[in-house]
Amino acid sequence: MKLTIHLKVSEKTNREKLLKLEELYSKYQMALSLFYNYARDNKVYELRKKTLIERELQKLYYTVKESLALHSQLVQSARRDIANDIVSWLEVGGEYPKLNEKPVTLVYGRSYRLFEHGKEFKLWAKICGIPYPLEPGDRQLELIRKAKKIGEATLFKRDGKWYLNVSVEIQESKPINPKGVLGVDLGLKNTAVIAGSKPIFIKHRHLLYKITRYWKQIDKLKSKLPKGQRTSKRIKKLWRKIARINDFIAHDTSAKIVQIAVQIQKAIALERLEVPNNGYNRVWSRRLSNWVGGKIIRYVQYKAKLNGIPVILVNPAYSSRKCHVCGGDGERFSSTFKCKVCGRTYNADFNASVNIARRDIALLARRCNPASVGLRNDGRKLPTFSGE
Repeated sequence: MKLTIHLKVSEKTNREKLLKLEELYSKYQMALSLFYNYARDNKVYELRKKTLIERELQKLYYTVKESLALHSQLVQSARRDIANDIVSWLEVGGEYPKLNEKPVTLVYGRSYRLFEHGKEFKLWAKICGIPYPLEPGDRQLELIRKAKKIGEATLFKRDGKWYLNVSVEIQESKPINPKGVLGVDLGLKNTAVIAGSKPIFIKHRHLLYKITRYWKQIDKLKSKLPKGQRTSKRIKKLWRKIARINDFIAHDTSAKIVQIAVQIQKAIALERLEVPNNGYNRVWSRRLSNWVGGKIIRYVQYKAKLNGIPVILVNPAYSSRKCHVCGGDGERFSSTFKCKVCGRTYNADFNASVNIARRDIALLARRCNPASVGLRNDGRKLPTFSGE
């Protein structure tokens, strides 16, 4: 299983080494520029095939390497990046692509390697012969130690700090024999509701309020832009902050879901998301576009796989309209569900999460024994159980 581990270069790194990183990054951008200009001026794109384009760009290899005094592997990575851009452009068409800044691509064992040394910093990265201290979390360090193979890394700078994205290959855990199913309902108000003996609510309201404030700042800045200009550096910075908050929410939620499933040795049931993209006002459209439900599902899937926990996506249709006790139809009023048949009331998200879990039980039984006759993954045919 392949993963990307996000590592931060320590801010305690001495100034001289940080200047070396700046120099390395600048040289890489210059190498990209040299290959880009050569490809454009000599109409290399007319070769059309990637192998032929790379072979033509290879003619510039020694010139770039010697003029910039750049590591040979980085020169080859810059050549490959430009070739990939040209091939992508040929597939899409339109105007010739502009050259944008790109992260530095490093190859393990050639231009960088990771090692553990000392007590203050648990992990180091040796980049082009110079060691840099990293600040990994306990989970990140554990994954790197367990990695069967460490692959390429990308070096980039964001908000004045340096980061390293390292690709690793991890051995998957042996799948468990689940003792039951943990139903999870994902939503906007509650990030997730987990159905257990008692409902577990995962909330990030303070972070969502922060995102709302950033939206207001973005709208205010957009109103002041000159005619024809769509964005600015300040607006882009705010969008990056929103993206980081969303990523944290997805990681935090998925980690908590998988942690609970591991503790009680249960499979995880998640709804197969189909988010409508019309029929909403501007505020709700923005909330839906910012929703991280899909990202949470992806993170749960890979984290569960690492721990041997089965994950099944079920059809969420009617899960919010059926009572999880009697199976009767009901109505939802804001965050409350009321059954028209038995008269019981529940938290609407908890009711949906139990229904999702019960559909997963049928699917698990069917997967273990395909000849068994059970309920299909159909929202109109919910299993009914005795009261909780």
